[in-house]
Amino acid sequence: LPHVFGGPYRSDTRNPPRDLARFAALNPESTKQHYDLARLADDLRIVHREGLRLVNLVPPPVTNREVLCDLLGVSLLPGASEVQCVHRDVHTRYAELFGGVGRYIETTEQELQRIAAYIADTTPAPAPEMEGG
Repeated sequence: LPHVFGGPYRSDTRNPPRDLARFAALNPESTKQHYDLARLADDLRIVHREGLRLVNLVPPPVTNREVLCDLLGVSLLPGASEVQCVHRDVHTRYAELFGGVGRYIETTEQELQRIAAYIADTTPAPAPEMEGG
């Protein structure tokens, strides 16, 4: 499953600096697929419209180095390269239905732009008693 972030479904635990700190402790060459929950409503409409019973909603894998160092300018923690390297690479056969190409629902560039927008967003999380909080 992809790593999820963002969207209107933020919780009161949203904390981009803490989230970045967690990434900084991971092996820089490990990969993850980062799904932006801001896509979820539209993607589910497509799933329903097309009558899909099973679908992987996955962007391409990106390395922790691409997210932290190249995109966000965050330094890796000492020893991060010694942590076990893990790779995630789930595909979908429905990429084109979701605006993607090949085996993924979006490009690496689009995925990285979504991550950067999430980190830069200063909108506070909703109050816990509100829906999505």
